[in-house]
Amino acid sequence: MITILLIIVGSILIFSLISRLLGPLVLNIIGFPGAMIGIKSSNKKETKFIIGSLISGIGQSYLYLSFMIYVIGFSRLLIEQRDVNEYFMWVICFIFLIGTIQQIRYKGNLEFNEKKTKIPTVYENPQLSGLLITEIIAFIGFFVIIFYPDIVYPLWSWIELIPFPL
Repeated sequence: MITILLIIVGSILIFSLISRLLGPLVLNIIGFPGAMIGIKSSNKKETKFIIGSLISGIGQSYLYLSFMIYVIGFSRLLIEQRDVNEYFMWVICFIFLIGTIQQIRYKGNLEFNEKKTKIPTVYENPQLSGLLITEIIAFIGFFVIIFYPDIVYPLWSWIELIPFPL
């Protein structure tokens, strides 16, 4: 019972930290090359906006999938070593991982819309489209990683070297 309570409280704390502080900062840095390519795009149909969005989306997706793989690996460890209910853990994991990227995207859209109301000539931001790509890939990737864990090799094999906090 205490393990379950710790999982819930820990997930809420980490969710808050990542979705409000670390996630937007790190994903902005990763999406920066795509933003520079799509700079001053006045229309989402411009070629440079589309290329910038794809580059941002690829970088952000790779990083976010890395984070997902780490959390899913840690969850597997808890299920095996602590006898945590598997279905409970996967539901918590899903809410945590998908909710985090949705909050990051929501926060990005909110900041962009606030900026747009203050400065009417604000250009489109390819990083926001990249976050939408990341959200879609994260949703699909969650189930793929859960059911086919070996798919993470060789692109994410370095994640195994990061120790779990146990």
